[in-house]
Amino acid sequence: MEECEDRCCNASTCRLVPGAQCSSDGICCQDCKLRGSGSMCRGPLGECDLPEFCTGSSPYCPPNVFLQNGEPCEDEASYCYEGVCASMNTQCQLLWGPNATSAPPVCFSSVNKQGNKYGNCGQLKNGSYIPCGAADVHCGRIQCQGGRERPRLGSNAEILTTKVRFNHSDLVCRGTFFHLGDDVSDPATVNQGTACSLRKACLNQQCQDVSVFGVQECREKCNGHGVCNSNKNCHCEVGWAPPDCRYSGLGGSVDSGPASAAGNSDPVKVSLLVLFLFVLPSLLLFIALRFPRLRHSFLSPLHKGRQHNRTPVMERADRRNGEQVRPLRYHLNAPPDIPLTPPHKEVHDRPAAPTKPLPPDPALNPPPQRPAPPSKPLPPDPPAQLLSRTAPPNKPLPPEPGTPAQIPLKPVVPVKPRLAPLPSNIPPHPSYAASKPPQHGATANPAGPKRRPPLRPSGSQRVDSSAL
Repeated sequence: MEECEDRCCNASTCRLVPGAQCSSDGICCQDCKLRGSGSMCRGPLGECDLPEFCTGSSPYCPPNVFLQNGEPCEDEASYCYEGVCASMNTQCQLLWGPNATSAPPVCFSSVNKQGNKYGNCGQLKNGSYIPCGAADVHCGRIQCQGGRERPRLGSNAEILTTKVRFNHSDLVCRGTFFHLGDDVSDPATVNQGTACSLRKACLNQQCQDVSVFGVQECREKCNGHGVCNSNKNCHCEVGWAPPDCRYSGLGGSVDSGPASAAGNSDPVKVSLLVLFLFVLPSLLLFIALRFPRLRHSFLSPLHKGRQHNRTPVMERADRRNGEQVRPLRYHLNAPPDIPLTPPHKEVHDRPAAPTKPLPPDPALNPPPQRPAPPSKPLPPDPPAQLLSRTAPPNKPLPPEPGTPAQIPLKPVVPVKPRLAPLPSNIPPHPSYAASKPPQHGATANPAGPKRRPPLRPSGSQRVDSSAL
């Protein structure tokens, strides 16, 4: 009856009660029901351990797995081995207490090269000890300083104290030897996976390159979304599916179970994510490239809103930073006849962007310059046309005394086609005629000067005043 005290079991039949899915002895069984997948049933015990999760189909937690041997730990100062981050300081604290630390390298070199039970790098079948080489001295017996007087493990442990000279001072290095059987690992030997040099770790009491663990080769099959466990299977991050972490999934591994519940990957949510993250952006990109006008209509409000949000303080800050801010009109895509709403007011019912091409930017396309004036001389003025107007009669000026009378020359004046008759000769000035005495037998003409004879016909040669 003691075997069937579980309330999920029927004591008389030793079977599950009706409606029960599991017995309460399993970690992944709760109230006679299986816990859902993704529930953690065993947490990580350290930096080099991995968690395990319920599978949703078994009441028991999956077997324990941990990080692959050789995975870096302690900020890549050491390496994992059998689920533990191997470190000399940690090992010394396990032996000598919390205040113990690893001894300087000179202690390892002076002790482990002796090849005895206090310092060696292994033991042969005949019982003799192997002295450590210069490259393997940090993989022999652990050498510590500080801590308790006696080791925490074993009451019959032997202690070796070694004094060395380091930095002009004497140091005390302490080692120990436990009388244990051959089937028990010696806790005073440097742990496997302990860093012994740059990118090297102790393996079989030899300082070897970490590439011997094959960590990088195993990580490559996890596609950058997981690490390898102790079974060399990928333990994927949440959101990626095992076994190779290539596709989206629940995380975890085939050994430790899914790392999240199946409900977290609802097909509807996944479909919406795919639609909004991949399908819709691709469709918008295709439309923008295929139809430039639609792209212009989408981008115009963005440019306007960006310019409306600019303030004088932002303009001055941009100028101080060396950024040349163009005037607002350079960035507007709307024609100048559309009024702009002030920045401090809220814009409602913004009109659609025009579809006709915009006028050229006056700042980018300056007007063409006027051509230089011609260098050749201007043509002469056309000759003046002769006016058909009768010149008024002009009296000649009186001649100077003592000089013979000369006919004054007149400039050529335009005349009408029908010219009035002109006198054939010009009579002398009345005063000049009166000054001369009349000749004998001549009679003065009381009637005054004679009438002018008619002018010569228009076909006669005209006298040029410039030739005279």
